Amino acid sequence: MDCSQATLFTCPMHPEIQLTEPGACPKCGMALESISASSSVTRSEFVCSMHPEIVRNESGDCPIYGMALEPREVAVE
Repeated sequence: MDCSQATLFTCPMHPEIQLTEPGACPKCGMALESISASSSVTRSEFVCSMHPEIVRNESGDCPIYGMALEPREVAVE
């Protein structure tokens, strides 16, 4: 299979995790979601792992808990 057509699987909470097989995230256990290696446009947003309703366009700290926001990649449609 051509590398540009390979399917990768990533964790929605840990986008740095990218595996070639489906399964669970080794960090948090969430089910990995498929992404295309040649995926469409993505952008980064930052979310609090304790308060997922806190989403920002820039890095920083959670206004509720004070911990650093985690980056995640989202597809732009």
